[in-house]
Amino acid sequence: MTSILVTDSDEMMCELLESRLSGQGYKVHVAKDGLQGLKLYEKVMPRLVITDLMLPVMNGYQLIRNIKTIEKELGSQECKIIVLTGRRLENDIETCFELGAADYVRKPFSPIELEARIRKQLSEWGNWDE
Repeated sequence: MTSILVTDSDEMMCELLESRLSGQGYKVHVAKDGLQGLKLYEKVMPRLVITDLMLPVMNGYQLIRNIKTIEKELGSQECKIIVLTGRRLENDIETCFELGAADYVRKPFSPIELEARIRKQLSEWGNWDE
């Protein structure tokens, strides 16, 4: 079963994503702040991370940077990262892609569009399951 890590401080957003993605057959792990997200990432090594940028303790930029550093250190397969945020500045988008994010989705968002983007990112890795 493909695992996805959702990191967002908004409890309602986490519940929505967990419900929808679990219904699609994914194993969903939820973190409420960046540090918790990083610890969960290290524990479960998900194929995909969905993160907000505005997180307590460790922001989304720091989370992305840390995930990419861990991948390099371990030589592990790259985790796809989708940024899901209300931030709309071009600089934010550019920074996320420079750090290694695979996609950037602005809130409010269409759940159907997000699910299509998730499928697209995961399909690029073929069929390897944990």
